[in-house]
Amino acid sequence: MPLPVILAVDGHEQSLSDIERELDDRYSRSYRVVTVTTADDATVALEGFAEAGEDVAVALVSLTLDLTEATELFRRVRSLHPHAQRGLIIEWRSWGDGQTGDAIRRAMAARDIDFYVIRPAQSPDELFHQAISTFLLEWAHARRVSPHTVQIVGLQNVGDAFMMLQAVASDLRRERQHKAEGAVVAHPEHPPVLRDQTRHQRRHGRHPHRSLACRPGSVQPGHDVLPRPLMAQPLFGPGFTPE
Repeated sequence: MPLPVILAVDGHEQSLSDIERELDDRYSRSYRVVTVTTADDATVALEGFAEAGEDVAVALVSLTLDLTEATELFRRVRSLHPHAQRGLIIEWRSWGDGQTGDAIRRAMAARDIDFYVIRPAQSPDELFHQAISTFLLEWAHARRVSPHTVQIVGLQNVGDAFMMLQAVASDLRRERQHKAEGAVVAHPEHPPVLRDQTRHQRRHGRHPHRSLACRPGSVQPGHDVLPRPLMAQPLFGPGFTPE
């Protein structure tokens, strides 16, 4: 079975070499590290991985690429490898720059990226590895909990996202009721198990979005996106999550 892929894209060859060194030194036994310098090469690689049935665990894209180009690449990653974690590589302290900070916030709000990653500045760079390890943990969790999901991103009580969430929740309730009555359900081997975590999430100061993680064939709204460092706990949205 092929190793999962960690893909890194950076337009500066020396910077890409530093990233490749850090990734190879720490993760090459369990992951295949692939590095490219252009968005076109990255797209070709992503399509090849998808055709071969290879998993992409993490995709890192540097702001040395044009922002529009990087955004389209992240969306291509999400389309071909929906469980892959997507990180925007930035320079140390550049998140304080207005333009970079705005780009990060917009990308996170649109779910184009999961978070940003500080470019490695030394070897070993433990801050860089902490971010990558968090990404890998999130990827492993997503594959284990919901191997096939669609994400709905939106506020709990606003517009189409709310209506879609209510429709999915209604379908799941009917499926669980039929299961309890002994009827045949769409996925009898994977009945959804839901647990309301809204109270827990509010106690920890997170926004009242609702997140629903379901078994294959169901729908999952997007996670909460709070601008905080990856060294914190993995990001999970409030609402319904699997037991």
